[in-house]
Amino acid sequence: MTQQGRGQSGTLLTDGKANIFYVWDTNKVLRAVFVIYDDNGWGVDAVGIGRDDWGSGRRVFSRDSM
Repeated sequence: MTQQGRGQSGTLLTDGKANIFYVWDTNKVLRAVFVIYDDNGWGVDAVGIGRDDWGSGRRVFSRDSM
């Protein structure tokens, strides 16, 4: 987000679509964290993994297991 602070091209999507990461919260609950860049700048939110309305065109990151 810092490297793409003004919506420049890079690893993260900056076209209003979500970049999704999965993380464990402090209570050891798996959460989906999404980072979005739009006209208001960067936004970040986290939701439970049961959410099923993400839509198409999202980018999902996962840990490299190698």
